[in-house]
Amino acid sequence: ALGKTFRFGDTPYQVTGVMEDYEHNSHLAFQVLFSYSTAEALHPELQHFGNNSMATYLLLKEGSGREQAEENIRTLVDEQMNQMGLEDAPRPQMYLQPMQDIYLKSQHIKFSIYNARGAISQVYVFSAVAILILLIACINFINLSTARSAKRSLEVGIRKVVGARPMDLVTQFLGESIIITFLALVVSIGLVEIFLPEFNALLGTALNLDFLGNWIFNVGLLGLLLVVGFIAGIYPALYMSRFKPVFAIGGKSPAGKNTTGTLRKVLVIFQFTISTLLVFSTLTIYNQWVFMRSKDLGINYEDVVSLRVYQSATEEGSFVGLKADLLTHPGVKGVAVASGANGVGFSQGPVTALDSVDVELMVRFGFVDENYFPLMEVPFAFGRNFNREYRTDETRAVILNQAAVNALNWSDPIGKQFRAEYVAEEPMTVVGVVQDYNYFSLDNAIEPAFYIWLPERFNTVVVKLNPNNREEALAHLETIWKSTFQDLPFEPEFARESIMSQYDGNSNVMKVVTYFAILCIIISALGLYGLAAFVAEQKRREIGIRKVLGDTVSGVIVFLQKDFMKTVGIAILIALPLAWYIMDRYLDNFAYRIGQSWWHFALTFAGVVGVAFLTIFYHAYKAAVANPVDSIKTE
Repeated sequence: ALGKTFRFGDTPYQVTGVMEDYEHNSHLAFQVLFSYSTAEALHPELQHFGNNSMATYLLLKEGSGREQAEENIRTLVDEQMNQMGLEDAPRPQMYLQPMQDIYLKSQHIKFSIYNARGAISQVYVFSAVAILILLIACINFINLSTARSAKRSLEVGIRKVVGARPMDLVTQFLGESIIITFLALVVSIGLVEIFLPEFNALLGTALNLDFLGNWIFNVGLLGLLLVVGFIAGIYPALYMSRFKPVFAIGGKSPAGKNTTGTLRKVLVIFQFTISTLLVFSTLTIYNQWVFMRSKDLGINYEDVVSLRVYQSATEEGSFVGLKADLLTHPGVKGVAVASGANGVGFSQGPVTALDSVDVELMVRFGFVDENYFPLMEVPFAFGRNFNREYRTDETRAVILNQAAVNALNWSDPIGKQFRAEYVAEEPMTVVGVVQDYNYFSLDNAIEPAFYIWLPERFNTVVVKLNPNNREEALAHLETIWKSTFQDLPFEPEFARESIMSQYDGNSNVMKVVTYFAILCIIISALGLYGLAAFVAEQKRREIGIRKVLGDTVSGVIVFLQKDFMKTVGIAILIALPLAWYIMDRYLDNFAYRIGQSWWHFALTFAGVVGVAFLTIFYHAYKAAVANPVDSIKTE
């Protein structure tokens, strides 16, 4: 490849080096690198201090303090802006971020230029939920071990009679717990290998199990084994090691029965508190996701296709001819050109409102022609659209959005003037105001936008298709495109799909939390199922006597269900206020959010109670219909 030449836009470039493929553990994702001097020549706006389209990487000298370096940078920028005659211009707020923080800790950066970003908050949430699910599993082990402890009391009594010390018994039971945990760990590793490709596809990650090249992973697994085995086994080990031989061998109930029963109830409450919290969270996250995908954005992306133009030789005249050619097909309803399908590009900078007192305003720049707003069905709040009959519209006119007008507190914006050195030398006059629409995702509030008819900044052709003959229209687009831009690939992008892809991260969180909630409910229900079996077995004689005295099947079921449902009810009462608070804080991260509805609480309550009732019902019914004679006799 060395020495070969290719063209990007109108400029030829020579290959001077070839990089090895890099791993996926970088926030940078690129296939081609150009020199920065090339970018400076093509984009003089990069020299403007208000431009934030590039990231700057610094290597500090060893021993240099981060805070002092930041202060030195601010001082240097201030001096240079003063030398350039920008004494009154707003100063950019610059700070340093450690390289290792970029991927996971850049959510606070408003207009991030990074190609790939994660969210440390998601890591914290998923880790916390995973730990809670592990605790629920440990609680099951504790509950069932202590509930069935009477079955092992004879073993404990005999071992103590022949000389076993309490610590010997603790070691034995802890060892059993660790062995069971080890077997579970082996099974879980196999399940991870099976489901990891699906998980990677779900979250867009490239995770893999690396036992040989990642010693931290192996140490983590060992630590997980020991910690989980210890937590699950320590209480049953201490509890059973305290059995008195005379009672244990005699078959009497071990000491501490009441204490253990209370502990089991507390642990069940904890289990179902977490389950309820996850169910409520899943409902809230799902409804927020549905709201974001269905909310009226104030702009119509349906049946809109965009095509990027990666060269600068496309003059306004070329676009006029291209639009005329595209409109010859009945499947094409309209064509416009802009700096992006959403009407804005990646340019942000300050403008000055020339009012009674000059006011600086940070805006998002959009470059659109006269067809864009009608095509995208964006209504005007004041004034008019760009018009070719007004010759100055291409150089001196500007259209604002409502957010910009509100930020300046103007009641009549038409005719107001701006100075925007970033895009024009002469003052620009406001000719219209469009109603606010979400040009980015609903995660962010609508911010001031500044629309200009500037043909040299057009790089996207926006086409509205007739849905009845979309395929024929696309074929027509491809033919016209290839005849106009012989060297540009035909890569149509449906605007609706592109907009919806912004919510993939929310969708992934929703799916993962849903899986966690289902898993949590299943594990909690399994524990309750085991306890219900134990209680039904323990109360067989009592149930038999009740039936002999005339109790009905439904009465016996209520009798067995009562204590369990009371425990689950307490868990729900604890969980719902906590879940509401956590989800309210979560929803505060969105500029546009749903409210907490009463049916979130009702559905969560009904779902958790229903699962608990059905889990216990099998054993309750089985015990209720058993022959009381057999129950009393076997006792």
